[in-house]
Amino acid sequence: MEREFREDLNDRSLEVASALHSAFGAPDEPKWPIVLVDSAKYQTLTDQESLSRAAGPAGRNFDLVEVGLFRKQCAQCHGITGDGLGPTAALLDPYPRDFRRGTFKFKNTAYGTRPSIEDLIQTITHGVPGTSMPAMANLKRSKHYADDIPVLARYVRFLAIRGEVERELMMDTIRDLHSDEILFDIRQKDSAPEAFKKNQQTIDQVIARVADRWLAPAGVQSNEQSDELFESQYNAFIKRNQFAENDLRLDSTAMSADLFQASLRRGRGLFEGSIAACAQCHGEDGTGNAKWKDYDEWTKDWTIRAGIDPTVKAEWKPLKKLGLLKPVVASPRNLTLQAYRGTATDIDSGQGDSGKAEVDLADSHVRSSRLSILRAVLNGLEGSPMPAAALAATTTGGLTDDQIMDLVRFVESLAVPKSFSVAEAILVSSPNGESVTSQKAGHGS
Repeated sequence: MEREFREDLNDRSLEVASALHSAFGAPDEPKWPIVLVDSAKYQTLTDQESLSRAAGPAGRNFDLVEVGLFRKQCAQCHGITGDGLGPTAALLDPYPRDFRRGTFKFKNTAYGTRPSIEDLIQTITHGVPGTSMPAMANLKRSKHYADDIPVLARYVRFLAIRGEVERELMMDTIRDLHSDEILFDIRQKDSAPEAFKKNQQTIDQVIARVADRWLAPAGVQSNEQSDELFESQYNAFIKRNQFAENDLRLDSTAMSADLFQASLRRGRGLFEGSIAACAQCHGEDGTGNAKWKDYDEWTKDWTIRAGIDPTVKAEWKPLKKLGLLKPVVASPRNLTLQAYRGTATDIDSGQGDSGKAEVDLADSHVRSSRLSILRAVLNGLEGSPMPAAALAATTTGGLTDDQIMDLVRFVESLAVPKSFSVAEAILVSSPNGESVTSQKAGHGS
C-alpha cells in the first residue's frame, strides 16, 4: 500500500493495531468484539470459552484441562495471529496457511464462501497429506484432549475473522480517509466522544460485514438456508447421485471390467483434453511435472497484484525486511503418490457446532481418496491455481456427471501400484472384493 500511495503508512498501521486490540483483545486475552456479542445474529460465531482455552501460553489448569491449545499445536507454523509466519514457516514447503484472507482450500462450501466449522475440524483432524500439516485424529481418542479439535477450529475461525477485519481496515477504510482524519484513537473516547463514536461505528460496520461472510456456510450446513448460491458443487453432486446413502466404493465395483476400462479411457481423454485440461498442470502422466507454473493467492496478493514480479528477486527482496517469505511456485500435485490434500468424507459426516455424526477415522482409504478427488475436481482448491470444474448444468460445454466420474476414476487409477490392475485395486478395497486376488495384491492393498 505504501508503494501504491507513495506515502508512509506507519501511523495508519498503528491506528489499525489499536482498533484491533480494542475490538479483539490481545493474544493472551482475546475477546469477541462487542458488536458481535450484543447481537443475537452472531451468537453461533461467538464463543468466549473456546477463545480462553485456545489462546495464551500452553499449560494445564488444576482440573487438568488443557489451555493455550493454539500455541501448543499450531502457532509454531501458523504464527500467534494466524499470519502464517510462525518460527518454522520459512523452512516449510508449502508455507503454512495465512488465515487473514479468510481463504481456505479444503471445504464443502461453495467457491468464494467461508468454510463451515465442520470443514475446519476435518482439516485439523485429518491433516493435509503431502504437506507439513499433521493429522490430529489421536486427540479425539484421548480422555483429556477429546474436545481440543473443535476448540482449535473455533479459534482458527476467530483469527480469520480478526485478520479479515485487519485487512479491510487497512485496504478499504484507510483509502477513504483524508490525511487529517483519524481511524481510531482510544484517547478520543474522553477528549472527543462524538468523533470516537463515529469512528467506532465505522469499525463496527467492517466487523459485522466480515462476520456476515462466516454465517452463510453455517446456515447451509444446518439446512436452514436453501439458497443455491452457497451450496458447493461437491455437495450438490453427492446429493444428486445419492452417494451419501449408496457407498461411493460401489460406483466402480458394480461395473463390469469392460465398462470400467472404457470409463478410464474416457477419463484419460478428459484429463489430457481441453475441457478438463488437467494435464496442463499435472502433466500427462500425472506427476505434476508440467512446464506451466503458477503462484497461489497468498503470494499473488503481495507480488503480482502489487506490481511486483515474483520471478525477479530484486523486486521482492526489499519486502523480506517486513517479514514476507520468498515467493515459491505452487507446485501441482503428483497424483501418482496418492497423497490427496484435503480428506473428504460424505455429506453426512463431521462433528461440529451443528451436532452431526462423528467422522469415522477408520473409514476406507479408497472411499476417502475418491471423495477427496471428487471434491477437488468439483470445488477446486480455493486460493490455489486449481479451479472448480465447469459443469454442463451451468456452463455450455461443461462436464456432465458421468464425465466427472470418468475423470475421478482415471485420476485415482494414476496411483495404483504396478503389481496389479486398477480393477483389482478397487475390488480389494471393496466390501464385495473378498474373491478378488487379495493374495496377488499383498500389502499393496
